[in-house]
Amino acid sequence: TSTAHCKDAMAKPPPSDPWASMDQSDPNRYVAQYAPTGRSKCKDTKCRQPIGQGEMRIGKITYNPFADDGDTMTVWYHPACMLSACSRMRKGTKRLETLDDLLNFDDWSAADRKQFKALLSDATGSAGTTKKAAPKKKAKAKAKPKPKAAAGVRRSRRLSADDDNGDDDDDDD
Repeated sequence: TSTAHCKDAMAKPPPSDPWASMDQSDPNRYVAQYAPTGRSKCKDTKCRQPIGQGEMRIGKITYNPFADDGDTMTVWYHPACMLSACSRMRKGTKRLETLDDLLNFDDWSAADRKQFKALLSDATGSAGTTKKAAPKKKAKAKAKPKPKAAAGVRRSRRLSADDDNGDDDDDDD
């Protein structure tokens, strides 16, 4: 009877793994979920606040630099903080630009999805690309005019070490 129990357990399909559908060759992936506990903190350098239990959060899945075997790790952000962090990412880093980049987006409630879509459209613009600030024009440094000496005033002559020997040159003693 114990072998029959094992066969039944093996016949059940494994629980769905949200990570299985992701492209494992791409280290920069994003996942949406509600925080199961209140232990995680937002990793945005300008926030660092706790993400409360049940709050929306977005995880950036990347290679774990502490693992030798290529494992991944997930760093969590508030949705608005994630979009802010994306705007500061390096040029070659995969950014969260469309909803297709976000795994499990459909797991959020309709109201939360609508709220995030508004945040994403504000961050990326209508074309679906990340907004880029207009290049700043470098201000030409104006040369400060040199003050002119007042009429009739002579500039003092700097004495060299040979001239200032404490001896009066007019005396031939």
